[in-house]
Amino acid sequence: MKRFCHFSMLYALLLLLLNSSCKKAIDYIKDHPELTSCCRIEQLDYRFLGGEDEPYRAVFTYNKQGNPVSIEHPDIEIAFDMNHYFKYDKYGRLTAYAQTYLKGSSGFIICDKYSYPDRHTIIDSTLLYGDGWPDNPVGDPETPVEVTVLKLDNFGRVITGNKYDKRGNLIYPGVAVEYDSAVNLRQTHPLWMFLDKNYSKNNIRSQVYGGYNSFGFPLGFRAIEIEGRFSSFLNLLMFNGAIVTYSCKDDGYKTKYQVDN
Repeated sequence: MKRFCHFSMLYALLLLLLNSSCKKAIDYIKDHPELTSCCRIEQLDYRFLGGEDEPYRAVFTYNKQGNPVSIEHPDIEIAFDMNHYFKYDKYGRLTAYAQTYLKGSSGFIICDKYSYPDRHTIIDSTLLYGDGWPDNPVGDPETPVEVTVLKLDNFGRVITGNKYDKRGNLIYPGVAVEYDSAVNLRQTHPLWMFLDKNYSKNNIRSQVYGGYNSFGFPLGFRAIEIEGRFSSFLNLLMFNGAIVTYSCKDDGYKTKYQVDN
């Protein structure tokens, strides 16, 4: 997703990346929610719905621009949890997002198509049970297309329907939610924040387990329910928790971080 940042902030981040480590850049990002981290998620290992079956592995792939292109379950031909696929325009903006149980299929269960009439608006058109991915996704002709208008603030964050507290964390109306002081999992890429409509700076404490790695990211993350509202990561059904593997720019994304370094 394209982010709209003040030049001075981008310049400060550039200096950090050129003259210090990834960890120091992350420290700066904690106080500037419009900027994202220099680490990324490589894979998640979890059990479907918290059952006793074999662990699922969701593998993330990225293009040369560093944008996600897929999240697949490589060990399963037809997954019980969704595979995710992403398409961008020449400006790096998300134009389509498909979810399907069948890996690499042209068919999809859900496909969201995005357009950008102005810098503060995104039109999200949701197609169901269709085909034609990725070149020309078309939904089931008997299923109406759901159109949602998303409004953005000056930092490119979706503000439709959500409010944030003074620390920059999502407010759940009528519910006291406890956040930690570490970097939110979704801060690894603006796409994750956009898709989850969650730009929180920190993690909900009850969603984190196993501590944090040396870059300040949670080693384990689980889906929870808050007063009937499902809170997960990209709606992945990881109620028993997922082990998160990261890599960072410090060494060209070569080293995988799962434990404290």
